[in-house]
Amino acid sequence: MILYLLALNLIVAALGDSRCQHFFIDDYTDCDNSALKSGYFYNDQFKTCIRYEYCGSQGAEEKSFEDENSCRSTCK
Repeated sequence: MILYLLALNLIVAALGDSRCQHFFIDDYTDCDNSALKSGYFYNDQFKTCIRYEYCGSQGAEEKSFEDENSCRSTCK
């Protein structure tokens, strides 16, 4: 049982933050300019954080970081 829990812990640690596993961000810009927000997402293919604009309350907040530093430190 202990071996199972140890293996499960290693698997979860290896998965890391799901925000670091995206290749691109879906198009969340179908709104007027006053509702646009900006954030950063991690592009796993190029191993870099990229700034983008999105509409609030369309799901992009779950995949994004507020600033580039938090993106880099989480997904290094």
